This record gives sequence, structure tokens and C-alpha cells, in this order.
Amino acid sequence: MNNLIHIKNAVVAEWLKSRGSRLLLTTALLPVLVTAIVFLLYYYTVGAASGDDNPWLPLVTRTFNILCFVILPMAIIMITSQSMQIEQKASAWKQLLTYPAPRWTVITGKYLFTLALVGAILLLIAPLMLLNGWLLGWIKPQLAFHAFPFDWNVLTRATLETLAATSSIFAVQFVLAWLLPNYTLPILIGMFSTVVFSTLADGWSKSMYVPYAYPMLRVHYSRGNLNVAEWAGWPVFLWYSLLYFLIISAFVMFYSAYVKDKT
Repeated sequence: MNNLIHIKNAVVAEWLKSRGSRLLLTTALLPVLVTAIVFLLYYYTVGAASGDDNPWLPLVTRTFNILCFVILPMAIIMITSQSMQIEQKASAWKQLLTYPAPRWTVITGKYLFTLALVGAILLLIAPLMLLNGWLLGWIKPQLAFHAFPFDWNVLTRATLETLAATSSIFAVQFVLAWLLPNYTLPILIGMFSTVVFSTLADGWSKSMYVPYAYPMLRVHYSRGNLNVAEWAGWPVFLWYSLLYFLIISAFVMFYSAYVKDKT
């Protein structure tokens, strides 16, 4: 119970520190950016709805595909690096890890808070997507958004798949930002890996085992362009991503419990 209290205090401390940083601004602006891109795409390129097809379904697919296409991975890279920069910039690691609390609870609080920021991006997408559809239905009635109900099951599945696909990238970037004292280096590694492995995702068989390829693999899978094995209704690469996330999360907890104070 005491450990849970320490973790809660660490999460609250992260929230208080983040209010003076760019973390919350990045988290809030990304869903707005994606929604604006989708709005412009529909306004200028998408014609009238055909027959009895529900226009909400392609709207959800396009929104999450754009989110997975480099945008969310890049946001995760920036969020994890900015979260660690708060401590690196102030040389506060040594002081932070001398608090009267188990060392692993301090790191766990930072880990959970940073992960919550990524989850918040996906949660903010939902209301903005609804607003997008209603606004588009009003400006372009031929899109017929007002004639069909919104499919919450499709949204839930897309949200969970996207979270699973990016969870391994989050874990890897958190470790890089934590262990590498240079603020720029984790960002460069993450950006390079995202661009390279997103490009290779469509034709390289080994991309199934590379965390940075999973968001783009999800895009190809949602379009029906990827034939992969499934387990429990999900493509196998999403389970690989979750496995990476769990293993790296366990490493973070173990390492933070036994490593010497950072200097």
C-alpha cells in the first residue's frame, strides 16, 4: 500500500512539473493537428457517400492511419525525451532518487505519467473525430455523416490497436531518453528508426520483429494489404509489440530498483 502511495505521489509530482514544460502542449495539439489534416482531406478530395455505406467507418480508418503514419511515433519520441529533459536540464536525477521512497516507485511514476500522455492523445481523438464528422456533414451534406450512426466498436478497436502498435516504441524511447544523458540523441535515434522501418514495413519480412515498424504495419493491415497470422482477433505483430512493452517495462522497474544514482 505504501508503494502505491509513493507511485501516486510521483505521478502527481510529474504533473506539477509538466505544467511549465511543452509536454502538455504537445499532447493537446497533436489530436487537433490530425483532425485538421483529416478535415482538409475530406473537404478537398472526398466526394459524396456511396449507397448505404456508413461514412463514419472510413473516417475512423483514415484518422488513425494518419495518426500511425509517423505522426504518433514522432510525438512519442518527443514526449519521452521532453519528460526526461525536465530532470536532465536541472541535473535533478541525483536529488530525485534520494527522496524517502523506493527508487523504482519514482521511476514508475514518471513512466506511468508519460504513458498517460500518450493515452490522452488517443482519448482526445474521439471527440474531435465526432466534431469533425458533424462539421463536415454540415458543410458538405453529400458526405451523409448525419444519416448514419457512429460506430463506437470500430473506434474502440482502432484505439486499442494503435495503442498496442505504439506501446513498444514508447518503452524503447523511454529507456533511451532515460539512459542517454544527451537530449538530442534519443530523438535522432527514434526519428531515424521510425522513418527507415516505416519505409521497410511494406516489403521486409523481418519488420514483424521491429517495434518502429508496427504503426505502419497496422496501417497496411487496416487497408487489407497485409496478410499476417492472427491470434484472438488481432494480427500477431500487435502481440509482439505488447510483449516488447511488457519486457522493457519489467527492465525499467528492475533497473530503477538496483542501479546506482544517475550523476
